[in-house]
Amino acid sequence: GNLMSPTHANKKGVRYRYYTSQALLQGRKADSGSVARVPAENIETLVAQALRSNCSAEASGSDRVVIEQHLVRAEVRANEIAISVRGSDRSGEDETATPTITIPFTPPSLPQKGVRHVPAAGGSLSESDSVALLTAIARSKAWVGELLLDPTADFKTIAEREKLAERHVRFLAPLAYLSPRIVEAIAEGRAPADLAVRRLARNLPLAWAEQERCLYI
Repeated sequence: GNLMSPTHANKKGVRYRYYTSQALLQGRKADSGSVARVPAENIETLVAQALRSNCSAEASGSDRVVIEQHLVRAEVRANEIAISVRGSDRSGEDETATPTITIPFTPPSLPQKGVRHVPAAGGSLSESDSVALLTAIARSKAWVGELLLDPTADFKTIAEREKLAERHVRFLAPLAYLSPRIVEAIAEGRAPADLAVRRLARNLPLAWAEQERCLYI
């Protein structure tokens, strides 16, 4: 029955993200409800999966895009999450007129499940991994530059020339729009140790600030 706000905490170099009841934030612990605080990533993942399953072909893109396009409201309860889904008209004004999805949910142990990312102090990207990432970024920039300059070029011809699957070329293409700060962090070995080409290319936000926020760079 209380609104929840995004919060975070840093403990021993580890960053934790949560959604916390406004009542708890205001010092009214007795009024904070059956679930006062939950790990953010768990909730976001469950809600995005539920939306994809129930909105079928309409729910495409990153989890953030799916949530922005289809979510009206998510109510976290003691043993379930009630998700109000926006209709195709995207009005979302009258919540009583929107369908509701109910999915099972058990609040996990917060200290373990709230972990979002261990900063570079807990391990940095190896030199070989840095080289692999920078090579993939350079190739994607060259491909996208070619597509922009040559109207006859397409992913298929690039893939055939590079002797790669067209799907792989398309997958790497978004790396051409990577934030310069992230590229610099990779080159200087300051990027997270678990950063890899697949993680970087999948569901990459377009906004540089959002990219940096996701990777804590």
